[in-house]
Amino acid sequence: MALSALRVRLTVGFAAAFAAAFFALDVALLVQRTREGEAALAKAAVRVADGVAAAIARELSEPETANMPLASREALREWPADGAGIAIVAGVRDSLAVRPAIAGVVRARVERRVQGQDAHIVVALSGVELDAEIAALRRVMWVLSPLLLLLAGVAGYLLARWSLAPVHDLQAQIVALGASEGAARLEAAARADEVGDVARGFNGLLDRLDASRRRNRAFVEAAAHQLRTPLTLVRGEADLALATPGAPREALAEALSRISRAGEQMHRRVDDLALVAEAQATRGIEAHVALDLAQVARDGVELMARRATAAGTLLALDVARAPVLGDARLLREAVIELIENACRHATPGAVVNVRVAVEGVSSVLSVESAGAPFEAPARALDDDGPERRHLGLAIVRWIAEAHGGTLRLSRTGDRTRVALVLAAVPLV
Repeated sequence: MALSALRVRLTVGFAAAFAAAFFALDVALLVQRTREGEAALAKAAVRVADGVAAAIARELSEPETANMPLASREALREWPADGAGIAIVAGVRDSLAVRPAIAGVVRARVERRVQGQDAHIVVALSGVELDAEIAALRRVMWVLSPLLLLLAGVAGYLLARWSLAPVHDLQAQIVALGASEGAARLEAAARADEVGDVARGFNGLLDRLDASRRRNRAFVEAAAHQLRTPLTLVRGEADLALATPGAPREALAEALSRISRAGEQMHRRVDDLALVAEAQATRGIEAHVALDLAQVARDGVELMARRATAAGTLLALDVARAPVLGDARLLREAVIELIENACRHATPGAVVNVRVAVEGVSSVLSVESAGAPFEAPARALDDDGPERRHLGLAIVRWIAEAHGGTLRLSRTGDRTRVALVLAAVPLV
C-alpha cells in the first residue's frame, strides 16, 4: 500500500495527540512529585522543631545549663547533623543559638515557641535532594520524549494503515464495478460502519443511474416505435408521388394531404415523447394551485376542434364547475390526449362527448365516444418505459397519479368512456 497524504495526516494527528498527552502527563508528574516532596520536608521540619524544643527542655532541667542561652547552645551542639537550619531566638531579634542549613533553596520553614520561655525555634529545610530528583526526572523525560514520539508516529502510521484498509478495499471494488454492468454492487455495503454507509450511498447512486439508463433506453425505443409508422407513410407517399411522372394534380394533393396528416401525427408523438421525458425526469408536479377542471376542458376542446373535424368526428362539451388542485398545463395535456385518443378510435361521424362534473368528493373529466374498443395501460410511466400502443394514455395515467387521482376506462355497448378522476376541493 503506497504512502498516502491521508495516512500521513492521520499519523501526524495521532503523534501530536500523543505528544500533548505525554507532555501533560510529564507536567502532572513533576508537579505531583514536587508537592509530595515539599509536604515531606514540611513534616520533617515539624519533627525537627519538636525535637529541638524537647532537647532545650531537658537542658533547662539540668543545673549546669539551667539558663536559656546555655540550654539553646547545648541543644544545638548535641543535635545530629541532618541538614536542617535551626535558629533559637529570644524576644524579637535576640539570637540565642544558630546552626546554618546546607546550601539550597528553602523548601520548608517552621516556627515553635519554647514552653515557659520568651523564645521560639525556627527550623528551615532546603530542597537540595528534592531539586536533584526533579532535575533527574526532567532529564529522563527529555531523553524519552523523542523516542516515544517516534514510536507514536510509527504506531500511528500502522494504525492509520489498518484503519484505512477497508477504504482501500472499497476503492478496489469501485474499480472492479467499472468493468462490469448490470446489477453488480459494492459488497462493502454490508459493513456496519462508516465505510458501509459510503458503500450503501454509492450503491444507491448506482441504482439511480441504472434506472436513469433504463429510462433513457426505453425513451429511445419509444421514440423509434412511435415515429416509425408515420415516417414510413411519409416516405412511401413521397416515393410513390416521385415514381409517377405526370400524376394528376388531385393525386399529388391527396398524397400531400396524407403526408401532412402523417406529419401532424409525428408532431403529436414528438410532443407526447417530450412530455414523457419531462414526466420521467420530474416524477411529480411542481404547481398545486386551485383551478376549475371545467375551464381546462374548454381549453382542450378549443385546441382540438380542428383535429376532431379532420378526423371526421364532432366534439360535444358538457361541463360544470369542478374545483381541483393541480398543474393547469399538465391537466390540459391530459384532456388533449384523451380527445386525441377518442378521435383516433371513434367511428367516422361519431360524437366525442367531453363531460366535467363533481361526483361525490371527486371532480371527474370524462371523454366518451363510439368506436373500436381499446385498453388503457395497466401502469403509468415506470423504469421499463410506457406501453408502446398506448403512450398517450400512459401519459394521462401518470398525470392523474401525479395529482393523486386515477384513470378509469369502461365500455358499454360500442361506447368507450375514459375518465380522469381527481379530488375535489373548494375554489379559492
